[in-house]
This record gives sequence, structure tokens and C-alpha cells, in this order.
Amino acid sequence: KERSFPKIEVVVPACMFVCVGLVAGIIFVREFLDNRLKYPSDFAALPGARLLGVIPDISDDPTGVQETEMVVRDEPDSVIAETYRQAASRVVKDLEASGSKSLLLMSGMPEAGTTTIAANLAASIAATGRKVIVVDANFRRPRLESAALVAPARQGLGDVLSGEAPVESVIVSTPDSLDIIGAGSEQNRVFEKLNTRTFDETLGRLKQDYDMVLIDGPPGVVSGDALMLASKCDAALLVVRSGSEERGLVGRLINQLGQMEASFIGVIFNRPRNTAGGYFKKNFLTMANYTPKD
Repeated sequence: KERSFPKIEVVVPACMFVCVGLVAGIIFVREFLDNRLKYPSDFAALPGARLLGVIPDISDDPTGVQETEMVVRDEPDSVIAETYRQAASRVVKDLEASGSKSLLLMSGMPEAGTTTIAANLAASIAATGRKVIVVDANFRRPRLESAALVAPARQGLGDVLSGEAPVESVIVSTPDSLDIIGAGSEQNRVFEKLNTRTFDETLGRLKQDYDMVLIDGPPGVVSGDALMLASKCDAALLVVRSGSEERGLVGRLINQLGQMEASFIGVIFNRPRNTAGGYFKKNFLTMANYTPKD
């Protein structure tokens, strides 16, 4: 007189259990097969991937920062600005310990934020009283002048390498004691001229006049210029954007940079999301609230 099957009190919990297990299994498999670098802990499995700094996503900054371009100058009390200062201190320590004066910053994939990181690192270093210049050597997609919030100059590095301008005439000074050299006029941005004696002489001249020379290079995947530039600089640094680059690519670039004349000093991990949870959240809030507000 009673239905033996299906019974609601058995079927409903069983279906819920199966659905939850299925969803959990799909998530686990997806995460297991995903080789993208998403969290700082992911670098532990990469040989030689020494983290010099972690720049959080703008959404994780409790101070309400709106823009990351020149955040060190415009939002000095923000969490992002503080993480730049911490990364800059490690970069300076490594460069000065090895006697290096020129540093290449490059990424694996486009849109990693290399230019913004180069500008903010340079601003942090310049604030310590060191004389710093940033050079835009990304002839394919130059962004340094935009990231540094300065008006585009008529001439730049390409014009120097073409013999149309002396290097001192293309240097642009910013209000925060930071000097930059843009990529130059479009017709003179010839990739092959980065691998010439003129570039070597220009870099040597800048190393004589400045304490540190930061070179903003193109992504390694789309251009061979980046690794070529690494052979001309004293040191190299790899910028990795969270969620956009895979372990295999980053590992290969680290190995290649390790074979260059430049000393590979480490990685800056850019914009990992959801880092404001747990103890990270407490640290960020402490950083944000430590400086008294007017």
C-alpha cells in the first residue's frame, strides 16, 4: 500500500548530494588542468621564480584608488603605492649588490602591465634620492609617456638610434624628479636598431649619467627584441599578469633569461585578484589606516 520507490525523503537528499559532488568534481578538474598563474603561491613550483613583489588588483585596495598610472606619486598612501615601494626596495637591493645599473622589464604576454610597473618602480626609486631614467624600448606598442602622464615628445629613442637627435635632447623630466625617454617618432622606431652599437653607446652614456636605467621592453612572446635587450642590460626582471600567463611560458622565459648576460633578479606578480581575504585583508586595512587622514 506504500510506494517503495522513489521515496521523496531518499531521492531529494541523494540528488542534492550527487549534484554537489558533480559540481565540486568539475571545479577540481578545471583547477587541476588550469596552468595559469593566479596566486603568489603558484610560483613555488617554478624553479628560479623569485618573487620581488606582488602588486594587488585595484579592487583589493581599500583606499579606493581609481587609477594605477603613477599611483606612487598621486596616491602615496594607497596600498598599491606601498606594495610598489616594497618591491622597489628589493629591486634596488639586488641591483646595488651586484653593481648593476641597467634593468630590463619585460613580460611574456601583452597587457601584463609592464609599463605601469616600470614607471611606478622608477618613481619609488627616484623618491629615495637616486637619479633614475626610464627608456621606452617597446617600438611595437609604446606606452611609457602615457603611463608617466607626460605629453608625447616629438623625438625619442628611435630618433637617437637613427642619428637624428642626441640623447640629451629627447629626455623629458617629470615633476617628481623622474626622467623618461619615449620611443620616438613612428618612422624611426625600427626594431633592428635596438641591436646596434649605437644603442650600446646610448645605454652606456645613460649609465654614466644616472644611478639606474630602467628599460621598458616588449613582451617576449610577440617579439625577439626583449631577449635581445636582456643581453645588453645588466639585469632583467619579469612581469607576470595574474591569470594571463601559464607556468610553462613563464618557466621557459626564466630559463632563457638565465642564459643571457643579464642577471635575472626575479618576478613581479601583477594584479592577482581576491588577495584581500584572510590575513591579506587585515594587512591591507592596517596599511590603509596607519597614515592619519586630514
